[in-house]
Amino acid sequence: MPHKLRNVFHQYTLNENRLTHGLAHVLISEPSLLSDFLLWATGYSSKSDPSITVQDGSGNQDSIPDITVKDGTSYICAIEVKLYPNKVDTGQITKHWIRYSDVKVRCVLLITPDSKEPRQIAEVRKNNFGINIAWRSWQDIYSWLRGSDTDNFLKSTFCDYMQQMEGILLKEGYLVMLTTFEGISFDNNEFDYDKARAFLNHLKKQLESSPKLRKTFPGLNPELSRKIVDNWTSIGLITPQNKAYRFNNHPHLTISFEEEEFSIYIVLPYAASTEYKSRSRKASQAEWQETFQKILDGLSSLKLTAGSRPSPFVQVMQRHWLSRRTQPITDAEVEFSLNTLVSKNRLDKKVKENPSWASVMSGLIKSSRNANIECQVGLHYPYNSCKQILNSPKFSDHLALATATLLPFFELITTNGRH
Repeated sequence: MPHKLRNVFHQYTLNENRLTHGLAHVLISEPSLLSDFLLWATGYSSKSDPSITVQDGSGNQDSIPDITVKDGTSYICAIEVKLYPNKVDTGQITKHWIRYSDVKVRCVLLITPDSKEPRQIAEVRKNNFGINIAWRSWQDIYSWLRGSDTDNFLKSTFCDYMQQMEGILLKEGYLVMLTTFEGISFDNNEFDYDKARAFLNHLKKQLESSPKLRKTFPGLNPELSRKIVDNWTSIGLITPQNKAYRFNNHPHLTISFEEEEFSIYIVLPYAASTEYKSRSRKASQAEWQETFQKILDGLSSLKLTAGSRPSPFVQVMQRHWLSRRTQPITDAEVEFSLNTLVSKNRLDKKVKENPSWASVMSGLIKSSRNANIECQVGLHYPYNSCKQILNSPKFSDHLALATATLLPFFELITTNGRH
């Protein structure tokens, strides 16, 4: 049975303090790591073994850096850490600089989650002659730690914690990027909801900007995406035609994490507008079969290797809600793999052919006019059988190509697939 322990870095109340203290411990975990970090982050080459202090309270300039690094008596680096974007205080930076005015060589290092250098830094350089200030983003820190000696347990654990922190901040309503996407993995194969949210954030952004997906689904609209507060999110595929647009009235793309697998699928929601429901009801059994076959053919054309083959699926469910704030109650559900089709392009030949599963689609959709029916067509990526592709930094590129193969379903339920 695995141990259940609190994360070694999760010891403070404030998230910003947690990351600050964690980074300090990582930097002193190896004799040369702090010196290497200073050279990389500030350009300063240490002449001795530098020492580090967290929340140094000495002095009388009313400015306490989050981290202070000393190199003998000649060098001090005041490190100011920000966890949220647009929080740079020019007065605070200047006070850090003045605080050590009696030291010949000094530097202020600012660490923030911003994607580019905050404009306040240029203001400080312009208005405060001689100030030596450097900036690094948390993504820079993450990449640098990952790129150095990965055998260091504390570094590896801290990088994993940064991923968790992204998910924690998302749940609190803050869209903050601290890491870069390097594939999907969970420590000791234990599902982690915080890390799942962080992975969702990275995948969502990369899918929204994918040239392949934007060409396949011209109506893909990042502004319509759902916020990530749980282990799933959705991306709009239909460009609004008027101000009365409601997300659940239109087909959309959903990506989600469950404890056993990652999934991506196109949804025909229960609240879909009449035009989509009507088209799905009018589709014959032969048209549904042809749609599923095209999806299999598209996946086959990707020439996926073992460990990279998702399970294409169809799910139809009927649900109801006791109130708007409650979780839905599932009244009925049918799910089958497209590998049950009679096709030479089945991705998993171990699945026995059984066309009866697909044949129920047209009848089920046609006879459910008054029920809260939702239909999903997509891809499952079980963590155990798809490790090769899930753990790859190129998973988002693969996902764009694989998701594009779901276009035949989108075209079936929309007027022409080109909204």
